[in-house]
Amino acid sequence: VNALSVDLDGNLFDYFNGRKDLEANVLRFVGHAPDRIKEDQLRILRYFRIIGTLGLKIGNQKELDACIDQAGKLKRLSGERIRSELFKILSSRMKNNIIQIMYNTGILDVILPHVTSPERLKQLSQLEVCTQNTKQIMPDPIRRLASLIESDSSGVAEVTDALKLSKNQHKRLTNIKKNI
Repeated sequence: VNALSVDLDGNLFDYFNGRKDLEANVLRFVGHAPDRIKEDQLRILRYFRIIGTLGLKIGNQKELDACIDQAGKLKRLSGERIRSELFKILSSRMKNNIIQIMYNTGILDVILPHVTSPERLKQLSQLEVCTQNTKQIMPDPIRRLASLIESDSSGVAEVTDALKLSKNQHKRLTNIKKNI
């Protein structure tokens, strides 16, 4: 986070005041956000994943704006890379209502065909949290993905193609969508 590192002897290297940001629960890009995103567009999804997984705050509006402004470049990434980051987000506790932020900023529209309001996902997540004590229902990225899309079987095929889902993942997603 914020370019912090530790060597084998436990010495902390903090060239960009990352420790201060961590104490404040803030995530920031190292350097100029638009330039960093141009180097690797996946940083947009990683930004949201880290915020949502760790419950950090957005460092500043300019960094969020850089993600929004360059979101269209996410289409250049392979479906596998997008799926990997999206599934990490969907498998997490999704703190700070991160999926809603991604939806409101248009990030989800770029990476996920047939995306709909995350309200069903929010309800599903609440149910999962209530039942985790019994270990019956754990967070499942395919189930959570199904709650995020509004589509028939042809739309599921588009989602499968966009995210390069496996045959098993496609089958599960199709079965879930039939029963929603």
